[in-house]
Amino acid sequence: MRQIIVGVAAFVAIVIVACSSSDTDLGAKANANANAKVDASADGSTSSSDKSGLETKDSSAPLPKTCSIAEGVDACFECCEANHPGGAEAYGETLRTCLCVATACATQCAASVCAATPTDPVEGDECSACINDAVECEAKAEAACDANAACVALTKCVEVSGCEPAVDGGT
Repeated sequence: MRQIIVGVAAFVAIVIVACSSSDTDLGAKANANANAKVDASADGSTSSSDKSGLETKDSSAPLPKTCSIAEGVDACFECCEANHPGGAEAYGETLRTCLCVATACATQCAASVCAATPTDPVEGDECSACINDAVECEAKAEAACDANAACVALTKCVEVSGCEPAVDGGT
């Protein structure tokens, strides 16, 4: 369970950065993700399917950077997000929307995550504690992520790269 909490905190940090940039157009990115599914293959090429369902390979696509926990938790998550741009939005926007309602963490996170210009919560503050306890929001965010190809690819990168360290002995 602690691994999930670390992952949620790291995803929130990534999402806050992504959501607070002025050029983020979540609607356009969501539509682009819905219209074209992109998967990285073992050889580094990508395949995509357009609305017609025809699959094409692009061997000229650059190889994604190899991500590793050795770079640190934040750097590992940032690396995976750079390799799968837009992947955090489906998860993060759903998580932030859920967290920022009065019955969840709106009061505790009013000055950080739920502010007009969101920022990271301070580790150990009441906002962080509320986020860690908001399992229903995490479940909603995971469902939104599972429905988004870019988010699924980001999640796989996080898992394969070991971005979530075993903080409770690996259980």
